[in-house]
Amino acid sequence: MRRRRSMIIVSLMLVLIVVLSGCKKKNVGPSEDNPVVEEETEEQEHYVFGYSCADLDNPYYASLKKVICDAVKEGGHGFYAKDPDNNAELQAEQIEWMIEKGIDAIILAPVDWDKITPALEMLHEANVAIINVDTKVREMDLVDAYVGSDNYTAGALCGKDVMERFPTGGKILILESVGTNSLNDRIRGFEETIATHGFEVVGRTNTESDVDLAAIEAKKLLTANPDAQIIMCGNDRMALGALKAVEALHMEKDVIIYGIDGSPEVKQKIAARNSPIVATVGQSLISMGKTAVKVGVQILSDKKYEEEIYEETFLIDSGNINTYGSDGWN
Repeated sequence: MRRRRSMIIVSLMLVLIVVLSGCKKKNVGPSEDNPVVEEETEEQEHYVFGYSCADLDNPYYASLKKVICDAVKEGGHGFYAKDPDNNAELQAEQIEWMIEKGIDAIILAPVDWDKITPALEMLHEANVAIINVDTKVREMDLVDAYVGSDNYTAGALCGKDVMERFPTGGKILILESVGTNSLNDRIRGFEETIATHGFEVVGRTNTESDVDLAAIEAKKLLTANPDAQIIMCGNDRMALGALKAVEALHMEKDVIIYGIDGSPEVKQKIAARNSPIVATVGQSLISMGKTAVKVGVQILSDKKYEEEIYEETFLIDSGNINTYGSDGWN
């Protein structure tokens, strides 16, 4: 990964005040022997940050935006944010717009980990620091730093919980989003954890993290596989879609659902204790956003920084929901 310096230097002043006193009898003020000297001061360096995620209709990315925006403004920096609405081509256009606006750094979660490459090349050419968050891009050599969750472990945590609930195995449906690398890692962690333990994936579909599409596709899968017992979802939005399908088919007592994100809405379902959604995996969204801004400033200030930072993930179920709470992000 590269390191670069791209900063807007506001001012650097050295103020020297020497006040001479004519009083010889008594030292009551500054004199040639004890001048008052203000120390060298440097005003805050100001940068402009951009934020581009997959979809600001997704509460996770909307909440991440707020955390990032607050941290950026607290540091006295500028901020732009755009919503590509899960459109990879539009995301590239919006990133080009931000470059034209003069951003110094971008905090980026791609719509598609592969299709984002031309935009990364544009940013690289424009000397913009790239802090990749949440889901990795394919060409990691083009970014300066990554801040995200250990998504493989998040999926593995769901797998371990499934094995405890179904010690002899069971039939599983999977809702995924194949263009999102973080979700791919989650599903891989889940599948590799349950492998050789008597489980069978009887159906899977790409729902692109869309609640309504997840509901439609989950209903199709459940209709085709009425003996399925478990629905593993790549994130909480798909879990909420799966819940709609389960409720529409009146299968609440037959199927359990797993999500990942730790969203307030899903945690509220878990807290109610009467929902098919039995668990989600939380991730430190607040810490992730603040860390991304901190790393961005370090890069722009030409200071040492960590190139990869992984935030903790943790399973949330009815047994510990009171610990994590259900009214906000962790």
